[in-house]
Amino acid sequence: MTRENAIKALKDAGQDERAQAVIDQQREENLEITKAFEENFDFCPVMFFYSSCSKNISDRKFQGCLMNSDLDPAPETEVSSIDKFFIAEFGHVEPSDEKYFTHYSLENDEEGDKEIRTNYGGDTEIGAAALVIRDAGFKQLQDPFPFHVRTREGLPWKRSKAKTVEIMNANLHSYLENSH
Repeated sequence: MTRENAIKALKDAGQDERAQAVIDQQREENLEITKAFEENFDFCPVMFFYSSCSKNISDRKFQGCLMNSDLDPAPETEVSSIDKFFIAEFGHVEPSDEKYFTHYSLENDEEGDKEIRTNYGGDTEIGAAALVIRDAGFKQLQDPFPFHVRTREGLPWKRSKAKTVEIMNANLHSYLENSH
């Protein structure tokens, strides 16, 4: 994240000190995120980028956009070797009405006779604050892939970014282990 619009508006209004405070606050938040991944995520290699580079990332123009966990430019050797990738972002879960098969069950019909029913899952909650996994085109992934972990933002028991990343890491490892 960069909060570029807010910073520009403050600077345009001659409020340079407030603009600098926003810049500093955003940098701290960004470093908190990178530290959370550096310390709690080992499922795959991770690089970072500012939201202002989203279009370039979507177009696979990585040079000058990708950074390491210190927010320094990623080495060209690492950037040039990127083939497939996912994007993780702290944001909100998008609503989904996609359904997928989960299981069959034996249930009673209206007359009390047993029947086999097909059960489906899906239909994600709307707007929950979460760490969300997206594909290279920024499309949110869907169940059964573990595509989000709620941060519980706005609730008294909010998860830290570090804990959220740790849970996502565990979910991804579990998914990989159980999908074979």
